[in-house]
Formats: sequence, C-alpha cells, structure tokens
Amino acid sequence: MSPDEAQTADSSAGSFKKKLITLVIVLGVMLIEGAAIFVVVRMTGESPEDLQAAELENREDLLKNMDAELPLGECDAINRKSGRSIVVHLVLYARVAADKQKNTLQLIEKRQSTIKDRVQMILRRADPQHLHEPNLDTIKRQIKFELDKILEDDELILEVLIPQILQTSERL
Repeated sequence: MSPDEAQTADSSAGSFKKKLITLVIVLGVMLIEGAAIFVVVRMTGESPEDLQAAELENREDLLKNMDAELPLGECDAINRKSGRSIVVHLVLYARVAADKQKNTLQLIEKRQSTIKDRVQMILRRADPQHLHEPNLDTIKRQIKFELDKILEDDELILEVLIPQILQTSERL
C-alpha cells in the first residue's frame, strides 16, 4: 500500500468517524428532546379518562337543561272544506322546557282525549291551503292555542311539532 493510499484510507476512516460521531450526537439530542417533551406533556396534560369523564358530565348537564319533546299522539281527520274529502293523518309532539317536562307529561296524559278531539276539530275546519303550507305554521299555531287552553298554561308548550303528516284526497 502506498503512502497516498494509506493517507486516503486514514482520511476516509477519520471522515467516517466524524460523521458517525455527529450522527450519534444528533440522535442523542433528539432522544433527550423527545423524552423532555414526553415528561412535560405527561406532567401538565390531563389523562384521557379525565377528559372522557368531563365530557360525560358536560353531556349530562346539557341533557338535563335541554328542552324535551313529548308525544301528543296521532290524529286522523277528514276535511271537506274544498268539496273533496281530504283524509289527514298526523303525528304530534310538543317541545317543553326541561324543568316542566314531568308536570306537562302528566297533564297531557290526563287530557289525551280532549287534545285529540281539539286537533281533529282544527283539521276538519282548516282551509285546504293551510294543510299545504310547507311548515304548517297556521295549523301548528292553532294547535298550540288549543293546547294552552286545555293545559291551562300558555308557557308549558314552547312549540308544536308535526314530524309526520299524510294526506289523501278523494272527490265527493
């Protein structure tokens, strides 16, 4: 081996050692940084169990304070105002405040037949255009007015909901 080759071999070995030392130092610093970040996050952060428990408590509080939707029942009526028989079937719910839910439910159960009678009366007397409104605002307003009278409190029912309405018509 000639002196030039030996010097080249020594310089490449020295260059390799320098690169290896630099790589070890960089990896060591990264490992220390990672460990430090892990320790800091672990000490300051909340555990997943704590977060889940807090989330469940928030949901329970939200559900306790959320308005309730109470079923009023189903109703069928025949409307003949337009010269045709329109058979109307609807499902009714009432939205009530959470704190008044139990009392309102008891009143609704006691007055179930009266509620059904008044809703049928409203549907039989309704103008056909009110039955075809996109939001059924007129029908909902009339039903709420009657419910307020039946339950003897105009603040119990916040809104009348009609999630389902079916209409069929036949000529007389």
